[in-house]
Amino acid sequence: MPNCCVAVCENYNQKTKGSNVIYHSFPKHPTLRSKWIHACKQEDKVNVENATVCSAHFLKDDYERDLKAEFLNIPSRRRLKPDAVPSLNLAPVRSSDVPCTVHQR
Repeated sequence: MPNCCVAVCENYNQKTKGSNVIYHSFPKHPTLRSKWIHACKQEDKVNVENATVCSAHFLKDDYERDLKAEFLNIPSRRRLKPDAVPSLNLAPVRSSDVPCTVHQR
């Protein structure tokens, strides 16, 4: 049963069943996978083999257009673009994530 591994998200399969929410597996590419893990802001280690991120964390522009579905006026199959990274409805930025800058007067 998929559930979203983003720290502040409470979505899971039974809760979102019948809605427009879908779940995405973590990408295989190490750099992109690392960006997804960072976006999840989990205190615990994320098991990327089984973890998923729900569609509530992606922009509309993160999805590829399904031209065939658009042309036939049928529901499209939502596929993420190869470089998509979760960016919506994420946990607030922690102070440790913000680079420290020194201001001089």
